[in-house]
Amino acid sequence: MYYGAIEAGGTKFRAAVYQTDRLVKEITIPTEEPEETMTAVIAFLDAHPLKAVGIGAFGPVILDPDDPDFGLITSTPKEKWRNFNIYRYCASRLRVPVHLDTDVGAAALGEYFAARAAVKNLIYVTVGTGVGVGVVCAGKIFRGAHHPELGHLPIARRADDVHPSVCPYHENCLEGLASGRSLQARYSITPAELAAMDAVWELEGYYLGQALLTYTLAFAPDRIIVGGGVANQVRLLPAIRKYFDALNNGYYRYPQMIDTEKFITTPALGPDAGLYGAYRLARGDE
Repeated sequence: MYYGAIEAGGTKFRAAVYQTDRLVKEITIPTEEPEETMTAVIAFLDAHPLKAVGIGAFGPVILDPDDPDFGLITSTPKEKWRNFNIYRYCASRLRVPVHLDTDVGAAALGEYFAARAAVKNLIYVTVGTGVGVGVVCAGKIFRGAHHPELGHLPIARRADDVHPSVCPYHENCLEGLASGRSLQARYSITPAELAAMDAVWELEGYYLGQALLTYTLAFAPDRIIVGGGVANQVRLLPAIRKYFDALNNGYYRYPQMIDTEKFITTPALGPDAGLYGAYRLARGDE
């Protein structure tokens, strides 16, 4: 029995076929115009006898199943994808059940299953071109009336930071001040040069430490996972933990968060968390 998985990212799409928890085949396609990208995705998946398909998509995307526009990508910075209904497109062409969540929601779900019951509640934060956050509570992706947009959490700007936010909506949100786009705009140097600059990761740690403390106060997770391209920098997680502890100032304590090296960590599945989570969505495991 085969299941399809789609990780719809801002720069690339990954599509895969799984069988009994095993990755059988996958392709990677650049994120171009919707018709061009989706035609290639559908052609790949349609070559296999699928039982269902799961999608983890960039957003914002409408996830209320009672909404007639379920699956519609709305105010994304990717202009060509605005008002594109990824759910409807896939369901009408693949003719199998399609299960949809955000890309970070799928990544959080993938990491939840990778933990194999070691955690019940976790938060997945991806720091790449933008910042996205997925929350799993008791094995279910947290949605509310709409999916969380915690990458746009307002944060306190450091007093010596005068660089403009890269977010077109918010002057002092996490994505505007700490995303990959912000790093590129702020420093205008290569990633290799950035990697060696302690001051860069101190500022990143200050902003992300604030956000992760707020997420902890709101959700009390067993674990926070930080993924994405920016999170691959070895200086980042120690800086996040340092400011997380300093800002918390000993106030909020429960057993899972006391050792921040275990509490704030990198993905067990590495870059495959979102794809594996999309497969779990297809199986109906959420």
